[in-house]
Amino acid sequence: NVDGTSNIGGTIKYTVTLILRISDTEEKRKFFVMNCSKENLILGLPWLREVNPTVDWKEGT
Repeated sequence: NVDGTSNIGGTIKYTVTLILRISDTEEKRKFFVMNCSKENLILGLPWLREVNPTVDWKEGT
């Protein structure tokens, strides 16, 4: 986990390749399958740095 604690969902054992669509961009990406959050998907800092998306924090888009 980001905060250094152990993952309560256990060790990550599986990955899945999905098509990620954002606006008019589509790409295949590998994701780790895990049970550690109420979120459906977590995009990490390396991805954010690579893609550098435009985010409207007020609108949530």
